[in-house]
Amino acid sequence: MVPDLILTKERIMEILTKALDTVSEWLVEQKQVYNAKCKTESKQLQDQSVDELDENLRKQWPRKGRLEVEVY
Repeated sequence: MVPDLILTKERIMEILTKALDTVSEWLVEQKQVYNAKCKTESKQLQDQSVDELDENLRKQWPRKGRLEVEVY
C-alpha cells in the first residue's frame, strides 16, 4: 500500500479540530449577523407601528383638542 494513504490518529485529530474551529467561527459570525438583523428589523417595525398609531389617532381626533375648539 501507499504510505501517504494511511492517516495517523494525530492527523485525523488535527483535521477534526480544524473543522470544529471553522464551524464554530462560522456559527459565531452568523449569530452576530442575525442579532444585528433582528435589532434593525425590530427598530423598523417599532417605528412603523408608532407611525401607524399616530396616523390612526389623527383620523380619530382633530389636530386641535376638543377643549380648544369649544373655547373658540
